[in-house]
Amino acid sequence: MWTSLGLGELGKTAQFWLNYMDRVWLILQFQRATKENNFDLHLASLQRMCSLFFSYDHQNYARYTMVYFLSLLNISETHPGAEELLRHNGFSVKRSQIPMSRNAVDITIEQTINRHAKCHGGIIGFSRNYSAYHRWCTTRHSRAGYQQATMEMADMDNMESTSHKGLKSSHIINSEQDTCKVLAAFHNFVNPFVVENKNVLYCLSSGAPVSDEIEHDLLQADNIGKQAYDKFVTQRLVEGTVSFHHPIKKCKLKTFVQLAKSCKISGQSKKTKEVKAERNVFGQLVLLAMKHDISMERVFSFSLGSVPWALATADGVPVKTDKAKLMHALVGESNTIERPAGETTYIVH
Repeated sequence: MWTSLGLGELGKTAQFWLNYMDRVWLILQFQRATKENNFDLHLASLQRMCSLFFSYDHQNYARYTMVYFLSLLNISETHPGAEELLRHNGFSVKRSQIPMSRNAVDITIEQTINRHAKCHGGIIGFSRNYSAYHRWCTTRHSRAGYQQATMEMADMDNMESTSHKGLKSSHIINSEQDTCKVLAAFHNFVNPFVVENKNVLYCLSSGAPVSDEIEHDLLQADNIGKQAYDKFVTQRLVEGTVSFHHPIKKCKLKTFVQLAKSCKISGQSKKTKEVKAERNVFGQLVLLAMKHDISMERVFSFSLGSVPWALATADGVPVKTDKAKLMHALVGESNTIERPAGETTYIVH
């Protein structure tokens, strides 16, 4: 059923968001592999993530994640015995008795050795003497171990807990409230499974249909990334016809961001520039005010856009948000007027 829905049985909008949910699930699987030290799940997640890096032009991740994946895939042949080490708690670290609390090795180093090095008593302001600095770097892992042991002896860093912080009653209440808020927000958006035209891809937040070009890039992103992935492996790792470090061509896929209204203007230099409606106008005004004599009070006496961003998009389409919040805010700021008893006629001017 999931496959048929992902292929567009309920329309293109539902197809896109099911594919998006599948990518979120992929990230959760990758995190689960680290938390459980699941070597096979780690490899499977990496392979699927590689094509997404190619799709959305993350060249460094695409290039070196591929090398990392292939190294792990062939590690039993290149480094006999290393795979058994990784499978037996080798690529993640467990620092407490809490289930599913393992972290990747690099994050553990950041939370222990590097944390102690950057906090009070660390390398900041330590010394300008090269020999002292070299001795400190050589022994900093031991110093971090001593500091951690001291914290444990003083019962200031208890790692013996067997329950997650998220299982506390206060965390459960906050999580439930956050979940209700997310569900309420989705109810105010366009329902991707119930749309007027199933052959059109709609933006959930604005309800506006996208162009054919944006629709193609959003729905075919996985296939485009897979093609770039296969081409990279064939040309650079198998045949060697292209240098491994040669720049990777960007796919430049269009997303919902391109729905922002834009227009082209020509200046005195006769160069055509594209102007887009953006939300970061305030930041740009602050930068201009720092270089030029601009009165911000005068600027903010005028509207910064053709329509209020909280109520509509740049092209005037109403935003699919909870309009009742505005009513509740206005009612809360107003004085309560009691209704007169009996039959009364109101005349509104």
